[in-house]
Amino acid sequence: MAVHSIAHDIRKLVFLPLGTLVIVAAAFLLKAHLDAQAAAEIARWEELHAGTDALEAQFMAAKRAEMNFLLTHDMAEAERHAEVLKRLTAQVDEIESRIAGLESRATDSLAALREPLQRYGSAFGVLLDRNETLGLDRSGGLEGEVREAIEAAERPLSRGSAPILRRLTLEMQVHQNDFFLTGNPIHLERLNAVIDAFRARPSAEFPSSMRREEALSALESYQIAMWRYATTYRQERAARRDVVSFLADIEPRLDDAVVAIEDEVTARKAEIAATNRRLLYVCIGLVLATLVAALLFSVRVARRLREPWHQTAQVICSLAEGRADAGMANVRYTEVTDVAAAIARFRDRVLAREKEAADERETARRAAEHEAAEYERIRSEEKERTAAESLALREAQLAKENAVVEEISAVVVACAEGDFGQRLDPEGKEGAIADICGGLNRIGEVTERNLNEVRTALEALAAGQLDHRMTGSGAGIFEVMRETVNATAESLATVIGRIDRSSRTIDHSAAELASAAADLSDRTERNAASLEETAAATSALSSAVGETADTAELANGNICEMRERVRASHVVLERTVAAMHGIRDASAEISKITHLIDDIAFQTNLLSLNAGVEAARAGEAGKGFAVVATEVRDLARRSAAAARNISDLIADSARQVDNGGKLVDDLGAALADISEGVDRTAERMDGIALSAKQQACTISEIDASTAALGDETQANAVIFENTAAATEALHAQAAALAAIVSAFEGIPVLSDEVAAEGRRGVYSGMATKEDEARFARDAAEISERADWPGSAKNVFAV
Repeated sequence: MAVHSIAHDIRKLVFLPLGTLVIVAAAFLLKAHLDAQAAAEIARWEELHAGTDALEAQFMAAKRAEMNFLLTHDMAEAERHAEVLKRLTAQVDEIESRIAGLESRATDSLAALREPLQRYGSAFGVLLDRNETLGLDRSGGLEGEVREAIEAAERPLSRGSAPILRRLTLEMQVHQNDFFLTGNPIHLERLNAVIDAFRARPSAEFPSSMRREEALSALESYQIAMWRYATTYRQERAARRDVVSFLADIEPRLDDAVVAIEDEVTARKAEIAATNRRLLYVCIGLVLATLVAALLFSVRVARRLREPWHQTAQVICSLAEGRADAGMANVRYTEVTDVAAAIARFRDRVLAREKEAADERETARRAAEHEAAEYERIRSEEKERTAAESLALREAQLAKENAVVEEISAVVVACAEGDFGQRLDPEGKEGAIADICGGLNRIGEVTERNLNEVRTALEALAAGQLDHRMTGSGAGIFEVMRETVNATAESLATVIGRIDRSSRTIDHSAAELASAAADLSDRTERNAASLEETAAATSALSSAVGETADTAELANGNICEMRERVRASHVVLERTVAAMHGIRDASAEISKITHLIDDIAFQTNLLSLNAGVEAARAGEAGKGFAVVATEVRDLARRSAAAARNISDLIADSARQVDNGGKLVDDLGAALADISEGVDRTAERMDGIALSAKQQACTISEIDASTAALGDETQANAVIFENTAAATEALHAQAAALAAIVSAFEGIPVLSDEVAAEGRRGVYSGMATKEDEARFARDAAEISERADWPGSAKNVFAV
């Protein structure tokens, strides 16, 4: 029998799975490479599809910008339209470049889209030029020229012209505005007929022959400007029709291109998915075949390895049972025979070592028992000695701590009773006890020092030294105490200073009041004589003013009647103006609604476009939804067209209402001027009549008051004599108050501005309410802070 090695068979088992893994990995790497290529191609098609969506969105934005420009004539919308059209052309170029690399059938559809886009851009440029020529607002372009010409024709007719001429000019403006709104040539014919009628009017209806020539010359310019406007208007309408026709040509071509690209994307995705499925099936078959081959070979090798190892296990069991005659049968593996021989040698050695180990364990057991007994004896003696020493040391420490606690308690009790001079001796103290003693000593020193400073400050204040302040620095409650004492001293000094200033001011005022009272008594006697003469003059004036009041009342009645008639006419005109404004507001609201409908149609178109894109992505399942989206898009387009037509009609109606409203406003302004003039005249007559009545009453009252004034003047003389006596007494009291205040030291010096303010208060005859409140507040604050002895109490008593 040939001899083999187990390592050789194991290497076969290892190399076979490795080979299988290599084959499987190669197959899946190939599939991953092909999947990446397919994903990249699908991504390019998806980008192309997204480009078509953006193309449709740009097209809708161009239509919206065009519509907004035609509605608002805003140049910003025209610029936005140009930018959108440029982006639309660039988007077409980008899609064509992508399709060229993908070999798509949509190239022809995109090429057919380029030429209509160019024609549409050119047509919109012509439309923009025509609108600029016509005028983007009422004062610009040809429309502005027309309005300036008709205004020039009206100027010579402003004064002295016949009413028929004004009516003809108003009819010209009406037909002109109708043509601006509708563009109907019949309004232009009617305008020319009115112009011919105006020219045929006789010269007598004009203010002068020169004014007639000016009006006819201006009318000729107006007719030429109107003809130019009509010609340009027809060109603008033709350009608008061209834009609409080019848009109608672009939309089906754009839809064809989008549908072609969507079909290409769907077909390419289906082809790539089929290729991936076929490749997956091939990889799965290859992996299964490799696994079956590896399994069969592994079973065969396992059988060859199991038999010799089974025999080896039987031999080991026999040796374990004590049968030394057990041996190995003939095997093909060299490793198995080597193992059997090694097992036999191992058994002999194990038996010998077990006998030696048993002898050594017995000797070690006896030695361990002897050592354990000796250790227990020594440990018991050491424990008894250590316990006695610890007890003595603990008793000494407790005695020392009790003494320190008693010393600290004595210092704390002294501080509580107000004696902060006690201190603790830090000598012989350690650790936390030393820290506590040091902290208590610092507390006593700081407290004693700050309380001494407070006592010194209060003694100085009691002695009348108002400029004494606590110095030094502290923290916590001591800093608060220092600030409070200093603030009290400053407040007291301020109050005493104000009292001093007030006493001096009162003294000065009392002297001035006495002098003024004497002077006023003399003037009062002289006024009594003048009042008697005034009474005689006012009696004659009262009769003349009464006659003037009667005449003013008659004139006022006539003017009031005229004012009521003018107001009735103005009310009727205001109702007419309100009705015109209501029509204009209703037209504006309807216009907003049509704009909203147009916006809704635009958003619906975008939503239907997105729905069509999603339906195309869904494939067969979304075909029905795509048909619905197409119908919704057509409905949105028709709604937008209808909304634009309605908006145009409403805009025309709004312009006509505006023109009528302007004419009514002019008439209202004229009536308002007349009414305002009548009102001003009536108000003046009312004022004259009222003033005459008031003057008569006033003069009568003056006559009666003059007599009473003489009696009052005599009484005032007596009062002023009493006032002089009171001011002398006030002067004496102020001198006494100044003497009391002089007992204090450190009173702040009065600044020039404050002194001047005090003098002004005195000269006015009395202190202000603010000064009185401030004095009362300062006095109350000082009385609450301290009990002042001696002269301070006398100050508050005064």
